Amino acid sequence: GHIESIGPVTNNMQTVLVFLLVLVTSGVHSSTLNDIPNESVMGLLMKSLKQALSDYPKDSPFQVADKWTKILHKRVHHVKKTIDPPPLPGKQWGFMPTYLGTVPRHGQFSWASDCYSNNTAKIRGSLLDERTVDVVSTGRKSTNKCEDYYMFGTIDGFAEIKVPADDATKHWNAPLLSFKEKGGKEWYERVGIYLFKFRGNWEQTIADIVATVELFEGDEVDTEPLREQEYVLNFLKNYSEMDWVRRDPAHYLVNIDPKTIKSGTAMAIMRPDGLGAIQMWATGAHTMHFTMLMRGLEDDELYIVESTDTTPYWPIPNIQMNRWDKWIPLALKANYSINLLPLKPELQKVFNATRAWEFIKPSIGLPYGYHNFLFGWLDTPTGNLPAPLSPQNFEMIFGALNLVDHKFAHRLFIEAFNFRVSGTWRTNYTLAECINKAAVEKGLTFGELYSIPELSKWVYNDGPSMVCDVFDCGIYNAGGVFGAIGKDINCVEFSNRDFYQLDVFEISVENRPEVCKQADPTLPYCALMGPWQVDLPGVSTIKPYARMDEHCAALPPKYNNHPPGC
Repeated sequence: GHIESIGPVTNNMQTVLVFLLVLVTSGVHSSTLNDIPNESVMGLLMKSLKQALSDYPKDSPFQVADKWTKILHKRVHHVKKTIDPPPLPGKQWGFMPTYLGTVPRHGQFSWASDCYSNNTAKIRGSLLDERTVDVVSTGRKSTNKCEDYYMFGTIDGFAEIKVPADDATKHWNAPLLSFKEKGGKEWYERVGIYLFKFRGNWEQTIADIVATVELFEGDEVDTEPLREQEYVLNFLKNYSEMDWVRRDPAHYLVNIDPKTIKSGTAMAIMRPDGLGAIQMWATGAHTMHFTMLMRGLEDDELYIVESTDTTPYWPIPNIQMNRWDKWIPLALKANYSINLLPLKPELQKVFNATRAWEFIKPSIGLPYGYHNFLFGWLDTPTGNLPAPLSPQNFEMIFGALNLVDHKFAHRLFIEAFNFRVSGTWRTNYTLAECINKAAVEKGLTFGELYSIPELSKWVYNDGPSMVCDVFDCGIYNAGGVFGAIGKDINCVEFSNRDFYQLDVFEISVENRPEVCKQADPTLPYCALMGPWQVDLPGVSTIKPYARMDEHCAALPPKYNNHPPGC
């Protein structure tokens, strides 16, 4: 295809997952950023991210990511290349490299590639002076122009090399072996150097980044939402087999009487922006946000309580409580599509609103749950990672983000890893130390480390950590919806999909308000607002059980839970 220049890109950055997925192709120590060639993928991504982080933590992570995509777009909008499509359903995320293997400190690693039948990588030098990796390629496969594009990495950094068909020997100087991170030297001694291969050459990789950035066009509230959302929904259809139906514009907002809505009614929210789509692709959820409706105990007013952060379309950070009449205009402006999910009648009778409020009120003002955002998704070492992601990709991603901005990395995963290796965040081990301790003292791979279940009892340096569905699950647990088994349910392990698949909601075409039937005659739930019908596969089908959703695998495009019943 022919990549044309594209217009301005903005995004709301619904989740911080963009950092993890994009950083898969990047990473060197921040002190060396100025030495990276501007034409490298690594230089493109890392320098842009460093610039976007200039005002963090004053900016929220959502705002940082918003800046990053705008900067990134300015650097790639000029790309015009004739390319072949990557081996994915589309071009988006085709720039993610595949883990090939590990180059050991002593010995070599061999593989076959697109351009050569035989490739060998070997580290040259002593531990104190191991600055070079030799890549030797023989057995040229094609007389056409061909180029193999690789990335090498350790927990301390990355480097890229190109091996064209007319230059089969490469000596790669390894500036990443600086060991400035405490534990980095021990990580390298134990592991070696990871080797990844990009799916295409440099031109293909940059073009795939352009296609990915296009997912984030029009994410702010002042754009042409339907046209731009259709591009995102097409991505979800191709990558996740998710289909969407446009609603009748006359019913974008159903005129339901808020006095008829009961406490404990959940709101399943979909907004097809770039990172909402990435969250849905990764987890299989057909939503990107959840809120809870609660009636005030003193005034009987209807409130929406939720955990979120500041975004280009949502002005209020942290766990919050807003009146219905204030929240609905904000939701309309944000272009939400929303389903109401009331509790089953038998559970509505036992739902203790007083106990629920006792959980909600102390939570108001707590920050969004970045500490465990990832760990509700990563239940298994490999069973939750869309191809070509691997535990080795994630190890490098975490290392890269840690080197670019340690404070943010500490918030996103380092404190969580400290809990997993020592039972508290206060040990303050570095990322490399956490990984080394898990391997040496517990015999765990990195994938097994991040698969250790999050525990609801863990309290981080800024308090309990809850994302949107975790907060809602906590409300149900406090209100008695799960009964006695609630003490054995870790809500912090839930994703959006896990939450709406709980067998607690009343799903019925008939038992809906009349205005909902008129607006959407065939839906089994009330679509409150929005341009799209939001289907919820598996909604209210899994009975709560002890330790639920702690070790569940599900991969696109089918997202069949494994083991069955999980």
